[in-house]
Amino acid sequence: MRLARKITLLFLLPFVALLVVLAYRATQRDIGIYESQVSTDLILTGKAIRPTFAEVWRLEGEARALELLASASRDLSEVDVRWIPRGATPLASRTAGDTSDLAVVQRDPAGNGGEGRITAFLPVVDEKMPPGALKLSRSLEKEGQLTRNVIRDKSLTTAATVIVCIVLGSVVGTWFVGKPVRSLVLHARRIGSGDLSHAPWHNQRDELGQLGDELNAMCDQLAGARQRVADEEEARIRVIEQLRHADRLATVGKLAAGLAHELGTPLNVVSGRAKMISSGRLAPEAVGRNAAIIGGQAARMTKIIRGLLDFARRGTATRRLTDLTDLVKDTVGLLAPLSNKRGIALSFDGAESPRTLEADAGQIEQVLTNLLVNAIDATPDGGIVAVQLAEEEATPPAGHEGRPGLYLRLDVRDQGTGIRKEDLARVFEPFFTTKEVGEGTGLGLSVAHGIVHDHGGWIAVESEPNHGSCFSVYLPKLHA
Repeated sequence: MRLARKITLLFLLPFVALLVVLAYRATQRDIGIYESQVSTDLILTGKAIRPTFAEVWRLEGEARALELLASASRDLSEVDVRWIPRGATPLASRTAGDTSDLAVVQRDPAGNGGEGRITAFLPVVDEKMPPGALKLSRSLEKEGQLTRNVIRDKSLTTAATVIVCIVLGSVVGTWFVGKPVRSLVLHARRIGSGDLSHAPWHNQRDELGQLGDELNAMCDQLAGARQRVADEEEARIRVIEQLRHADRLATVGKLAAGLAHELGTPLNVVSGRAKMISSGRLAPEAVGRNAAIIGGQAARMTKIIRGLLDFARRGTATRRLTDLTDLVKDTVGLLAPLSNKRGIALSFDGAESPRTLEADAGQIEQVLTNLLVNAIDATPDGGIVAVQLAEEEATPPAGHEGRPGLYLRLDVRDQGTGIRKEDLARVFEPFFTTKEVGEGTGLGLSVAHGIVHDHGGWIAVESEPNHGSCFSVYLPKLHA
C-alpha cells in the first residue's frame, strides 16, 4: 500500500469511528426524546380520561365505566386504555394510605417480532371505587421506523463524508506526499545505477523537499568521492606497473650473465668466419657457406636478445586469447641460459594441446619467470627445476571471490632448501625475502601474486625444509 493511502487511512479511520459514535449517540438521543414524548402523551391522556371514568363508575357502575374505556381505546386508535386492579400494577408497592396520583411509566421489551410498548399506570383514587389504575399503552412501531430513518440518514451522511474525505485525502496525499516520494524513489534508483545528476524538486519547501536537497548534496559528495577513487586507482595502477617493471628489470639483471655466456659461442663463430672471409683465401663457394653460417648465428643472437628485450620492455596491459603451453615453452627457453650456467636442468611436462585462457601474456610470463628464477636460485648445482601444466577442477581458497570450476594449474617445483613453516604465510608480502642482503628485493612473489589475482586466480605453496618447494599457479580456463 502506498504511503499516501496509508496516511489517508490513518486519519480517516479515527474520523469514521468518531462519526459512528456521534451518529449512535444522536440516534439514542432522538429515541429518548420520542419515548419521553410518548410517555407524556400517555399520562396527559390518562389524566384527561380519569375524572370522567371515576364519575361514570360512581353514577352508572363498573360496566358502564369499562365501556367508556373501550370506547376511548377505539377513538384513540394507537392507545390501549384498560382498568387494572391495584394489585396487578407497579402501584401495588405503594402504601394503602398513599393517595398520590403520580403515574408509573415502563417500557415493555419487544417480543414475538413486535416493536415493544410504552405503558403508563395512572392511579384512580375514589372512595366509591376499588383501588386500581388506568393502564395506557402505546406501540413503539413508529419508534422503530424513526430509528431506521435516523440510522439511514446518519449512514448516508457518514458515507458521503467518508467518500469526500477519501477523495480529498487521496488527492492531497498523492499531490503532497505520493508524487514527491515517487520522485525520491526514482532519484534513489538513479543513484543506485550510478547516475549522480541532480533531480528538481519543484520548489517544495517541506521535509520531503529537504530530503531531496540532501540527496542532491549526497550526489555531489559521491561524485567527488568517485573522482577521488578513480584518481587513487589510477595512481595505484601506475605504482603497481612501476613495481612490476622494476621487478622485470631486476630479473633482467639476473638473466644478463647467463645470456652473455649464451651469446659467447655464436659471437666466436661469427668472428672466426668473418676473419676467414676477410683473408681472401677462401673459394667463392666457401665464402657463401661462411656467410650463411654468420647469418644463422646472427639470427640466433637476435632471437636471444629480442626475447630479453621483450621481457624487459614496459607495455600496456592487454588481455587476449593466450596459449599457456606456448607461453611456458618460450619462458623456459628464455631462462635456459641462466639455468645451464648454474648446472641446473629445466624440464617442462605439459600436454601438446593448446591450453587457452584470456590473459596478458607479458604479465603471465613475468609470473612464471619470477617463480623459475626463485626456483633456480634455491636449487643446488646439478638439481632439476620441473614445470608442469595441467587442468584441474579446483575450489578457490577462503577469501577469494572466484567460483569453483575448471582451472589451469601451473606447477614450478624445485629441489632447494625449502621454506620454513613460519615464513610460508609471509612469502607474498612485499619486500619479504629469505635471501641474503643484496641478493633479492622481496618484490618477485608479491608482484606475481598480484598479477595472478588480477587474472582471477591464486597461487598455492607447498614446501618442506631441505626437500624443496612447489608453487602452483591457478588460472581460470577459457571455456569453449
